[in-house]
Formats: sequence, C-alpha cells, structure tokens
Amino acid sequence: MVLAHRAAWTAVHGQVPLGMTLDHTCKQRRCVNPAHLRLLPNFENARRTSGKDWPIGSCINGHSAAALQPIKRRAKDGSPRWGRTCSECVKLARHRYNERKRAERKEAA
Repeated sequence: MVLAHRAAWTAVHGQVPLGMTLDHTCKQRRCVNPAHLRLLPNFENARRTSGKDWPIGSCINGHSAAALQPIKRRAKDGSPRWGRTCSECVKLARHRYNERKRAERKEAA
C-alpha cells in the first residue's frame, strides 16, 4: 500500500530517497498536491513535528551530538527508514527497564 501523497510525489518527481520524508507545507495531511510537498531529512521532520524544537546536533534531552547514532528501522509497509537515536537515552531507558524488572522479580520471590 502506498499513501496517496507519496504516489503523487513519485508520479511527478520520482522515488523519495532513503533518509528523506515528505513534508506537507500546507499542513494538511490529506493534501496530495505535489506542489504542497517538499523533501526533508527524517530527523528534521521529526524535530519539526514533535512540537519541541531542539538543536540539531543534540538529542531532545540535551545529550551531545556524539551520542546520536544512525539507525535503520522498518516502516509499517516494510520499507526501510533511517533516523537517529541517542545512545545515552537508550542506555538510560534500558537501565530503567532493568531496574523495573528487578523490582518485579523481587516482589514475586
């Protein structure tokens, strides 16, 4: 399944390059007019749509750019998507998860 705005872009401009996404300049998600679409890097689109405008080169929690790692994930349609993740945030999330699981095991014993 291809979304209508992606099909309209592809018909006029060709495939969307890896690591890029389509941004609706008109802010109407249902719009399929290719003139209202533009290519943005995935991380820029995520930064713009999150409602939190954090500086490029750092994560949303303020960790340094050195902690940002490129990652490849699969979209719902199975196509590859590139983005960035903060290794410090991942490490902290794993730590919280492990602490929670330890506490659950302690309660069960």
